[in-house]
Amino acid sequence: MKLINSAIIGSGISAFACSQAKPRSKVLYTDKKITIKKHKFYELNAFGGNTNVWGAYVNLFRLNKFKLKNKKFKKFIETNKFFEIKKLTKNNQFRSVGYLSEKKKNKLFRIKKGNFKN
Repeated sequence: MKLINSAIIGSGISAFACSQAKPRSKVLYTDKKITIKKHKFYELNAFGGNTNVWGAYVNLFRLNKFKLKNKKFKKFIETNKFFEIKKLTKNNQFRSVGYLSEKKKNKLFRIKKGNFKN
């Protein structure tokens, strides 16, 4: 029997961020691609989860407020080697909409198995 001290369920952006904070954690996910309808929402139960569907869109206003409150989160966002947060457009109407982009590339950040150490 194998004992796991720290486990993360799912493989989306939240699981990815947690795995970076706790590198010895095990990420538990399914290899099946199942779409589950919950009320009026759809949940992709597959590797990368909904992050790989919606492209990790970010509310920049809420993100900046949270970064002011949580110094560890702010440090992770600013120093991670995988993604950066970019504005979606220069249009003022959408000034609070951003997305996760691969570091130094103009591509949406997608969760891949290689992003996780275990």
